[in-house]
Amino acid sequence: MKKNQSSYEKGISNLLEKHRKEFENIIAEYILEIHNKYYSNTFPSTQICKILIDKINKQQSKFSIFHKVVRKILKGWVDKDICKIVSQKKEHSLKTVVKFDETGIQRLKKKIIDFSINTIKDGIQDQILFVDSLKTRNKILEDFEFDIQDFFSIVESEEDK
Repeated sequence: MKKNQSSYEKGISNLLEKHRKEFENIIAEYILEIHNKYYSNTFPSTQICKILIDKINKQQSKFSIFHKVVRKILKGWVDKDICKIVSQKKEHSLKTVVKFDETGIQRLKKKIIDFSINTIKDGIQDQILFVDSLKTRNKILEDFEFDIQDFFSIVESEEDK
């Protein structure tokens, strides 16, 4: 962190330092979900930010903060050749549009898989930010049903004691 940063910039840096992997995972899953459904590969930063805010249950009043976070993440991805910036609007409002080629899409898939593997390895079970975009609706419901059955079987076994 630079010493001459404003408190706003320090807050953005701290937010990214603590949650970058989770934010990147949410963004990557959204991009892959849209790409798989509609074969879209161009995304505006404003739309990505709206999805991120919705997924982490933050208020829309925090849009400017999280939009800056999204733009920094996208800038990092541009530097890693995952995507490229196709347009930037800087007049009254900031907006960055990025495009992902097939190589970038494959890298995002690898990023999600690596995040999932690391989550499992670390034993994190209460991962609120994890999204099941790679599963079908039936598989999500089936997993949810198994979780409920497991819960009730645990409760029943405790009552029997």
